[in-house]
Formats: sequence, C-alpha cells, structure tokens
Amino acid sequence: MKDICASCTTNCCENYTVFINGFDLYRIVEHTGLHPSKFVNLYSDVEEGGRDYHFTLGEDLWLKMSLTSEEKGACTFLEKSEERGKCAIHPFRPNVCRGYPFELVKGKLRHIEKVFCPSRWEPGDAEKENFRKAIEAMDSDYRAYHAMVKRWNEMAVREPGKQHHPDEFMRYVLGEVKKALASP
Repeated sequence: MKDICASCTTNCCENYTVFINGFDLYRIVEHTGLHPSKFVNLYSDVEEGGRDYHFTLGEDLWLKMSLTSEEKGACTFLEKSEERGKCAIHPFRPNVCRGYPFELVKGKLRHIEKVFCPSRWEPGDAEKENFRKAIEAMDSDYRAYHAMVKRWNEMAVREPGKQHHPDEFMRYVLGEVKKALASP
C-alpha cells in the first residue's frame, strides 16, 4: 500500500490550532505521562455557535482546550527533522488529526476545503473506512465530552464568586473519561 503521507510537509501541524476534547486529553496523558499543563492551551474566545465545548472556571470566563503550539505556531508534538516532520504522539493523536483532511457530510467522506496537504489524493476503500471510523469516533467523543462539559458548567455556575483552577477541570474530565471508557 502506498504511503499517502510520504510527501507530507506537515503544514497542517504548523498552521492549525488543534482543539481537543477530554478523550484526546485522556489518551495523551495516559500514553505520555505528561501533566496537561505541559501540552494544553486554554482559549477564551467564544466562536460562532455558542459555548458547546467551552467550560467555565467562574466569573464569565469560558474556555476550550487545544494542544499548545511552539513559538512559530507548530504543534508541540511535531518533531521536525530537515524538511519532514512527524507526530510524536501519532498512535494516540487527537481524533481531529486522525480524520484530517476529510470530514463526513451526510454520511459521505469528502475533502475539507482549504487543506494544507501538498497534493489532493483519493484514499482506497480500506483507507476511507479508517478515516470514516476516525471521524465517527471523534463525533462520538465530542458528544460525550459535551455532556461532561455541560455537567461541569452546571456545577461551576452554582458556586457564584468561586474561581476554579484549570487543573480542577482537567482532573474532572480525566475522571469522567476514565469512567466512560470503563463502562460497557
């Protein structure tokens, strides 16, 4: 089988902000042993579409998680050597990275507009199935993560005036994901 990423210049890893959910966070922590503060960035912008995946630490502060970026904007887990880069966490990378450069639209796999891939390519049937599974897993993870964030936010707003630390949220999410993965 042809290595479809052999000509990759890792432009996506250098140009995109990689937003993550609790399941991505859990996989990275479990496999690297790193504390989330070493690789998670908290964004306070609330984009169009509301606060579905934003969590609050109190006092109308709404955040979402992404992987940190190096000084030049590259993902913190991108290992660059000469002209080619590779993902240091490839086996347990975030689901959004697993599905790139595709999305599911009405059940059909299609290329994302404005991708950074050096050339457009059409995956074979087995590759399409792998991308489909990755995107479906990401969607499932985000639905479960949304419910976790909603429960956290309901708890956090019941404590007016209390400011929570990001570590509290991270511990909560990691515990919730662990429970979710343990249940049949």
